[in-house]
Amino acid sequence: MGWRWWLGAALVLATVLVWIPRPVYAAVSGYLPVNWRTLLTALGIIGLTVLAGSAVATRRRPSNEPGQGNDVKKPLLREIPGWAIWVSMTGLVAVGLLATWWLVTRYGSGDPTAIEQNRIKLESIRLAGSVVVGTGGVAALLLAARRQRVSELDLLQRDRVADDNRHDANERRATELYTAAAEQLASDKAPVRMAGMYALSRLGDANEDLRQTIVNLLCAYLRMPDVSIANSVAPAKDGQNDHKPDGSPQALVVDLAPAPLAALTALSPDLHLQQQQERQVRLTAQRILTRHLQPQRDENGNPSNTSFWADRSIDLSGANLHWWSFTGCEVNSANFTEAQFHGHAMFRGSKCNVAMFGEAQFHSSVEFEGAHFWLGWFPSVNFYEFARFSNARFWERALFSEARFHEGADFTGACFDEEPSFYSSLARLDLDSDTEWTWPRGWFTQDIDLLDEHGGRWGILVTNDSALDSEPEG
Repeated sequence: MGWRWWLGAALVLATVLVWIPRPVYAAVSGYLPVNWRTLLTALGIIGLTVLAGSAVATRRRPSNEPGQGNDVKKPLLREIPGWAIWVSMTGLVAVGLLATWWLVTRYGSGDPTAIEQNRIKLESIRLAGSVVVGTGGVAALLLAARRQRVSELDLLQRDRVADDNRHDANERRATELYTAAAEQLASDKAPVRMAGMYALSRLGDANEDLRQTIVNLLCAYLRMPDVSIANSVAPAKDGQNDHKPDGSPQALVVDLAPAPLAALTALSPDLHLQQQQERQVRLTAQRILTRHLQPQRDENGNPSNTSFWADRSIDLSGANLHWWSFTGCEVNSANFTEAQFHGHAMFRGSKCNVAMFGEAQFHSSVEFEGAHFWLGWFPSVNFYEFARFSNARFWERALFSEARFHEGADFTGACFDEEPSFYSSLARLDLDSDTEWTWPRGWFTQDIDLLDEHGGRWGILVTNDSALDSEPEG
C-alpha cells in the first residue's frame, strides 16, 4: 500500500467518527468552526476518491519485455475495475448533495415565504450543480489523461518490440552470412575460398562487432599448413641458400581484386597448378587483411580509408607469408612468432604496440623503415637477406638477442628510448665489400669462431663498453 491508501483511510475513518454521537465531541465542539462536521465529511469524500484512484493506479499486471528473461518483468496498466467506477459515481453524487445541503444551510434561512431567501437557495443549488459538473469534468480529464498515457505506453512498447525484432533479424542474418562464408573457406576449389574471403570482408565492413572475429579467421587460414610451397615449414640452415621460395615475383604478385573469380576455376590434378592456386588464395587473404588494417591517414591525421578496422590484433604465429606487405598498417598487437616470410617483406611505416617476431625466418629482404613499435621482440630471428630498420622507433624495449643477420643490416636513424639488446646476435662478415652494416649507436661487430654448421666468418654484436667474455653456443 502507498501513502494514498493510508491518507484516504484516515480521512474516511475521521468522518465516520465525527458523525457518531460521543460526549467528548460536545466538550470540544465549542472550539471548532460551526460547520466542522461538514468540512470533515467533505474530507471523507475526498478520501474515498483517493482510495478509488489508488486502486486504479496500482492495479497493474506484469508483462515480459521482448528480448528479456522470464525474471525481468515490467508492470503495465490494467483496465479500471467495475467497483472503482461505482465508488467514483457515488462520490460525485455525494459531493453534489453535500454541496447543496451545505450551501442551503449556510446561506439560506429555510423560510419559504421569504422571496429573497428562496432566490438565495436557488442560486445555492445552481452553484452546487456547477460544483458537481466541475467535479465530473475533473474526473473526465483524469480519464482522458489516463487514456493518453496508456496510448503512449502502448506505442513505446510497440517501438521496443520492433527494435528488438530488427536487432534479432540483423543478428541472425549476420550469423548466417558469417557461417556461409566460413564454410566456403573449407571448399576444395580456390575460387570458392576467395569468394568466402571477400564475403567476410564485406560482412566486417557492415558489422563492427564481427571484425575481430573475421580477422582471427583470416589469420587462422594463413596459419594452416601451406601446400603452395614444398617443405615450407622446414626452416633453412644457416649459410645455405635453399631458403628462398620457388617462383618469380611476377608469378606471386597478382592483383585478384578486379579480376573475375571464374579465371581460376576447377582444380587441376597437377600438384604444381594446385600449389599456384593455393598461393593466390593466400595472397588474397593477406591483401584483404592488410587493407582493413591501413588507415591511410590524411594531412590532419584522420583515417581516409573507409574500410579501416581500428584497434585490431593479429596472430600469424607459424604462418607462411608470401611477399608480405604491412606498410602503413596500425594494430594493437601483432604476433609473428616462428612465421616464415617468403619474398620481400615490408613493414614500412607500420605502427604496433606489441610486435613479436621470435624465431621468425625472413627468407628475403625486409624493410622496417619508419616503423613504430612500443615493444619490439626479435629474439632468435634469422634475416637471410638485407634487413632495413632505418628511422624505426622503439618506444620501450627492443630485443634482438641471438638474432642472425646474414646479408647486411641498416639501423641508420633508428631511435631507442631504452637501450636495445643484441645479446649473442651474430652478423656474417665474409660477404662482398659493398654489403652495408650500420648498427645502432654504441654497437659494433667483433670476430668470433663458431661451430662448423654455421659456415663462413661471423661476428658477434657488442657494445663499446663491453668485452667478449665467452662464445655463444651454436
